[in-house]
Amino acid sequence: MKKSRNLLLTAGTSLVIFQNIRNTIENLTGLARSLICNFKAKKEAITSPFSNYVKMLKWIGDILKSVTDLGVFNLDSKLKITPKVESEILRERLAQAEQMLNETVRYTQAVMSTVSSVSSKMFPGISFLILLTFIMLQVKKYRKNMKYKNNFITRRFVDYDNKEKNEGRPHVLPLTPEEEKIYTRVQFVRPTTKEMKAILKFCVPIASHFVAWTVVITVDALLYLFVDTVTSKLSEMEPFHIPLIISIKKVASLVGIPLNEENHSTDFSYSIRLFETKCLPKPKLLLFNSIAPLVFILLVLLVMAVMTGKLSNLRLMVCERT
Repeated sequence: MKKSRNLLLTAGTSLVIFQNIRNTIENLTGLARSLICNFKAKKEAITSPFSNYVKMLKWIGDILKSVTDLGVFNLDSKLKITPKVESEILRERLAQAEQMLNETVRYTQAVMSTVSSVSSKMFPGISFLILLTFIMLQVKKYRKNMKYKNNFITRRFVDYDNKEKNEGRPHVLPLTPEEEKIYTRVQFVRPTTKEMKAILKFCVPIASHFVAWTVVITVDALLYLFVDTVTSKLSEMEPFHIPLIISIKKVASLVGIPLNEENHSTDFSYSIRLFETKCLPKPKLLLFNSIAPLVFILLVLLVMAVMTGKLSNLRLMVCERT
């Protein structure tokens, strides 16, 4: 019974490792990739404000050129500004970080996929062979051995004997003092103290594994909720609008008398996002894939825990009779 319990606990632990821990690693990897993607996008998008400033300076230059053109001479000025925001160190570090992340993810996924594939194919067969071996050994131990003959009186036998007695047929009960030394009554109504101790001893590893499974699944679910909440909040956030409107008032006058007045206004405003939409992480949650098999394993272990008390009582009685 303990061997079967350990096999089921191993199966549950393997399931949690291959499902929840693997999903946690993938969610963390997706979060790291989204950060690297956003850094790259910001490095490219940072030139947009500088382009607007360049356009603004060129526009102001054209206005000043028209003001200085008095018809006597022509002031020809060319304003050439080329914005350049480039960092080789930043580019190299981003490339190294992305390469290291991809290599780590590929290695982890390859190892876990190989172990998961081998375990999923070989574990059921190996478990069945081990259980079959234990059953065969137990059957071989008690088969054709007269000292393990049936000397227990169960509730079913008592009911059958009472039925025979009521019908006037030969019956066995009550037993004589000599027979009571040979045959033992088996009580299955209430568990005894020894049975409860055996059940508690059997359930201690189950409880420790259950706590570990719960912690791992909870961490996986909390990480998913965190990443999903951050993603939804960032996707709902509107871009930051930077207003940049330039207005110039040009007045033509002669001897202090205004002759013509012109207003020039141009909008150089721009918007920028805190986090690029294409770089938002997309987490996954695989609770059903792990919880459903774990519930089945726990139910089987619960039935085995109830049975282990009765089996321990039978084992003690067999030892007393041998």
